[in-house]
Amino acid sequence: MIVLLATPEMLSTRPNDVEIVHDWGELTIHIEPKPKEEIYDNGYHVAIEGPTESIKDWLRPYKNIWIGVGSPIMQEFEVRHID
Repeated sequence: MIVLLATPEMLSTRPNDVEIVHDWGELTIHIEPKPKEEIYDNGYHVAIEGPTESIKDWLRPYKNIWIGVGSPIMQEFEVRHID
């Protein structure tokens, strides 16, 4: 199971063999790359399951994929890129 912050665009291209097993709804996260800089990102806080290659192929075209870290209740994410 992978937890991520999925944009509507990402969800619209989700392959049939990748299942959303939990949907905790829409979420906005605050990103602090530099002091005094306000940046936000938003999407749907979801948990997915499916074949690893299908998930990689699905997410590869997207940049800055927010993957959940630790327990989903903490709503913590770190950015990843699929190579």
